[in-house]
Amino acid sequence: MNTVTAPDSSRRPTVLELLCLVGGIVLTLRYRWLLDDAFVYFRYIDNFLFLDLGLVYNQGEYVEGFSSPGWMLMLLGLRALHLDWWFMVQGVGCVIFALFWWVLVRLNRELSPGRSLLNLPLLYLAANYAVNTYFTSGVETPAIQLVGVIFAFYILEPRSRTRQLLVGVSPLVRPELALPLILVILWTWARRRFFPRWILVSTALTAGLWEVFRMGYYADPFPNTFYLKSTLMTEQGLVYLQETLTTYHFYVMAPLVLLLLVGLRLRSSRAAELKLEERFVMVALAAVITAYVVSIGGDPRHYRYLAFPFCLAACAFGGVPEWLALRLTPGLRWAGLPVGISLFLLFARAYPAQLDKHPFTHEENHRRVAGINDAAAHRAMPPLQHEYWSKTANIDAMVAWRESGVGYSVAEADTKWWCVDMYMKFDRRMVNSLGLTDPFLARTPMPSYRPAHKWGLLPLAVDMIDMYRKGDPIGRGMFRRYVESGEAPEWMVLNLEELEKIALKAYNQHDLVENFRLAFTKPGPIVAEQREGRPSDWEDRPDMRNR
Repeated sequence: MNTVTAPDSSRRPTVLELLCLVGGIVLTLRYRWLLDDAFVYFRYIDNFLFLDLGLVYNQGEYVEGFSSPGWMLMLLGLRALHLDWWFMVQGVGCVIFALFWWVLVRLNRELSPGRSLLNLPLLYLAANYAVNTYFTSGVETPAIQLVGVIFAFYILEPRSRTRQLLVGVSPLVRPELALPLILVILWTWARRRFFPRWILVSTALTAGLWEVFRMGYYADPFPNTFYLKSTLMTEQGLVYLQETLTTYHFYVMAPLVLLLLVGLRLRSSRAAELKLEERFVMVALAAVITAYVVSIGGDPRHYRYLAFPFCLAACAFGGVPEWLALRLTPGLRWAGLPVGISLFLLFARAYPAQLDKHPFTHEENHRRVAGINDAAAHRAMPPLQHEYWSKTANIDAMVAWRESGVGYSVAEADTKWWCVDMYMKFDRRMVNSLGLTDPFLARTPMPSYRPAHKWGLLPLAVDMIDMYRKGDPIGRGMFRRYVESGEAPEWMVLNLEELEKIALKAYNQHDLVENFRLAFTKPGPIVAEQREGRPSDWEDRPDMRNR
């Protein structure tokens, strides 16, 4: 065994750790906000709960346009209680932060030679502006940050059934987390000489069952975002990585911790208890996901796509101050509280280059840097303020509309790229002009202005709306009828065969045999010439120009 058994009393949180819990929740609520993309989840959920349309973005159109089934299911359960979105998002963020804190407390005990002194990973992450910010927002990032520290928790004790079950849920939180999950299973098998079967049980009962549902309901093995985010933007991704690591002094922290570990390894007779291999595995898994994030160009928002690797890599810092105190300065353990508070405040001072002053004051000005925005851009936008989203009146409006039996108006079909606007128009068919929830646009390769921002799709979205507004039945065969009418644009004519294959999936009849067959039918990409595209509301809304 290469673990150190700490005294039972050491499992209790220290005063410093309790202060981190309180401080982290205060900062989480101070930086609270709603991300525009969250309204994709909100529309799916409200369509299911209050409009009786099913788990769809548009009536009769079966497309999985959200990126985290686990997050969607959790929000759906809470929304069923008629909670408002603002309260729900903030409440979930605080609860997940508390779980995040608890795992980091336990994790540092297992990396330390006894009672916690500083808990460096907790100090570093609980005071971090980006980490605090993304415990809210309405998208799945809180769960991803929690999964990051759970991976580290599993690596320290892979034989634990509970930890295997927890880490096995990760692909349901975000599909690409299947990659580090596979790698950690292989490491366990090769280095710990046993197979973690409870991971497979957990994955089968969560992500596995969802995959069966996905193919039976959406007639596709992948979510729509899989097709949309296939563009390589490595150069932009490196900029994205550099911006995050520089902002939060990772280039200082990581080499310093490494040097201290090397020194401890050379001078310690208990070298195995430093858990160097486990720390290396944490960093290696973080590097794998980081490479993926870099390849797709990161995200239009600061830090978000690095949440998993950032939190996982920071866990490798655990226990280093405790080992240092034990080996070199055991008499300085009394200094843990004042030093820890000083470090928390130091880490809390960092903020990204997009802001001209610290965001705690809410007096900062925002500017886009290298195509990357901070959460502050959305935090300040009037359509995303809490005044409306802290009410439940929209539920009453949706129920009244459903009971009226009016149904979608074909003439009012519309296209937008701003998700909150589309959510508000629950009574009409909406085409996401960036392809997020549209199966036809998502499969159309187009140069990206920024990650997931393909302005060249906007004119195609307008063409789709023109087809819908024609008045013919929407569903299978609509593209062929439109082409035969002579009104279809050239790109629809040239891609008619592939468009019809996609339409078979999106407008499926819930015939399970047919749907599973369609799931393994792969339409080719939609080929379209790039035309000048620009959001129609870009100049009309000053609050959106810097988005």
